[in-house]
Amino acid sequence: MARFTVFGGRGFIGSALVRHLETQGHDVEVPGRDDDSWRGSELGHVVWAAGLTADFRHRPLEVAEPHVALPARVLADGDAASFSYLASARLYRGAPSGHEESAFIVDPRDSDHLYDISKLAGEALTLSARRMRGRVVRLSNVSAPGDASDNFLASIVREAVNGHVSLRTSAASCKDYVHLNDVVAMIEAIALRGVHRIYNVASGALTTHRAIVERLSSICGCGWDVAENAPCIEDVAVVIDRIVDEFGFRPRSVVDALPEMVRVVQDSLSEMSVT
Repeated sequence: MARFTVFGGRGFIGSALVRHLETQGHDVEVPGRDDDSWRGSELGHVVWAAGLTADFRHRPLEVAEPHVALPARVLADGDAASFSYLASARLYRGAPSGHEESAFIVDPRDSDHLYDISKLAGEALTLSARRMRGRVVRLSNVSAPGDASDNFLASIVREAVNGHVSLRTSAASCKDYVHLNDVVAMIEAIALRGVHRIYNVASGALTTHRAIVERLSSICGCGWDVAENAPCIEDVAVVIDRIVDEFGFRPRSVVDALPEMVRVVQDSLSEMSVT
């Protein structure tokens, strides 16, 4: 078994990763945000899961610290066997393909690119590290039962349970969704055995909003509609050949995971009504 240090280990992905690693018998440390006790310690395999996601639009001046400044400190001063930086497959928007070797175009004048630019800076720092094996892990849209965020999938599952889904983007819009359990298993494998510097962790398939809401309708009996003149948003197809070839990765389908996601929301509502 190995030693892991997970920064951001109390967040959505980080906490799930910590639980997974502990069930596999690994020794796991989770430093707090202002905790410098990691200095002078053998960190083992570091996973950088700290950062801002949807909040970046409301807190733009706070993006650089968790995505760039703090990981730079650990890369400069930490004693680690490897350093895995969790990034995002949203970087592929506008790229020629969703392959790990694609180059990116970003525009600093576009405030929506701030997240991408900060993540790319974190990636560049990670890949420049010479003292430890720096790896970048680009995640697509992570789904999981019990997700209480305002992300698209979690939101429409709650709407379905409540009886009606209102889509604000076209039913033909599509995204790549990867299950949280698949994500944490792949992060562990990449940290321990990965031979490449950059990995996509995604399902490798684009799922339309229509496929999701029709499945939710069959589960919950809910109705659904689409806003007038709703835009069609299509993600770039993320290439996962690398993790399939190297680790035998077999992603689970987001549509197949919907019944469990619905059940968790229903159970939560039932518990609230009892209390």
